[in-house]
Amino acid sequence: MTTQFEHNLENLRSKLLLMGQLANDSLQGAIKALLEGDSVLAKAVRVKDEEIDDLENELSEEVTSCLSTHAPVASDLRLLVSIIKISHEVERIGDEAKAIARRSRKTATTGLPSNSQNGRNCQGNDPGCTLHLRGI
Repeated sequence: MTTQFEHNLENLRSKLLLMGQLANDSLQGAIKALLEGDSVLAKAVRVKDEEIDDLENELSEEVTSCLSTHAPVASDLRLLVSIIKISHEVERIGDEAKAIARRSRKTATTGLPSNSQNGRNCQGNDPGCTLHLRGI
């Protein structure tokens, strides 16, 4: 039989995993929007960032509540502190994805800069080439 505290911990883990998945999807979408000049996808990434921000706030409030009502120790305390720290970093990933999506609007009108190195035409999946996005 699980206690309310254990149920709360599992709920926090699930929200953190969801937040991570949203950030991963946002980053992939932002890169795709940038490379393809897809402004609709870029807008979806910006909207998804709001979901990520909301999840971070929910996690913060729930962790604070757990800390104050249950006074956890040892591994439970470490888990709660880790959730706070990880959620902050994941939220920053979402913010960066949003920034990439914002830049994709500009590249949709101006195009990506030349992606050649040593006179050869580089492809995005060619590890010998570097995609230079400075100035976008």
